[in-house]
Amino acid sequence: MDFESIMNMPFIWQNITSAIKEGREWGQTFLNDSSWGGDKEQMLNHAIYELTLWSMGNGIASGVVGVAGIPFEIVSTCHSPL
Repeated sequence: MDFESIMNMPFIWQNITSAIKEGREWGQTFLNDSSWGGDKEQMLNHAIYELTLWSMGNGIASGVVGVAGIPFEIVSTCHSPL
């Protein structure tokens, strides 16, 4: 399956579009937050901190799902006919 055929799947495109929209909304809210008081460095450091935590959370969640799937994969492999 190539990239173009994956992108033509409606649910993939809808998820990408939704993620872009949510990212833009979050970014605009973040930029409009009056607590920065024009301090761009503070804003940047906070954005990096939030995105790092978000990435770590997603990585942990993906890892848990992946690790939980290992026993299923082992059983599937052991019981599949050769």
